[in-house]
Amino acid sequence: MKTPEEKYADSSFVEGALSVLTVLKGSSREVYEVVVSDSCDRENKNAAQVLSLCAEKGIAVTEKSAEDFSREFSGANNGGIAARVGERKLVSLSELLSKKDGFFFMLCGLEDPYNFGDCVRSLYAFGADGMILSPRSWMSAASVTVRASAGATELIDCAVCDDENELFRLCRENGIKIVCADEKDAEPLHRTKLSRPMLLVIGGERRGISHALLENADKKIRIGYGRNFNRSLSASAAASVFGFEFNRQERANKFRSSHSSDTSKNHPRRNK
Repeated sequence: MKTPEEKYADSSFVEGALSVLTVLKGSSREVYEVVVSDSCDRENKNAAQVLSLCAEKGIAVTEKSAEDFSREFSGANNGGIAARVGERKLVSLSELLSKKDGFFFMLCGLEDPYNFGDCVRSLYAFGADGMILSPRSWMSAASVTVRASAGATELIDCAVCDDENELFRLCRENGIKIVCADEKDAEPLHRTKLSRPMLLVIGGERRGISHALLENADKKIRIGYGRNFNRSLSASAAASVFGFEFNRQERANKFRSSHSSDTSKNHPRRNK
């Protein structure tokens, strides 16, 4: 059985019916083989779809005993199904940031792949269009991050940033505001206008966001608490709050715009 450290470093497989199904349906990775334990519940909806897609796509399905399967795949609650996959396919940074009116995010210095996956799940759910990765990120731990994100890491467009100056240049050229989550000299979130195009940067509790990113930020924002609590939220909790507020403001703006348009149609101005 693989240790957690070995598992985190492995991006050659994904585990669990939902994770395998997401990879099969998307185009984020090549799927070389699906492995099924003899204890796998083939009546499970997701597992049944996996097997059906494998037959449709001509992907090999290998059956193993429960003992052999658990020896090879160490994830808990994987339901006896896994897939051997290729590396995550990426787009270029310039291609990603050229998306019109995009909502992008970048996660810096996160120490835990589950935290990373939870962040991606929340921000994808709240409307993010792309994720910018550092050269070393938890995307290398596919067996964990795909499951932790409920497949969101495979659904969102990703690009690697290995030159922050290039990132700043592309943001300026495309009119993208850089918004960093920080405590020092930051606006309270409930008083901040969030709008596309935007790059939201969230840091981990220890290493956090680089000085260069903070210095080039157009805005720094913080979450206001309900009491005096001198502690940071986890990155995943913060991502949920920021993502929710962005989505709330966007929905409110669309409603106001739609309501204003309907009002003007029903009550046209009289010619004077």
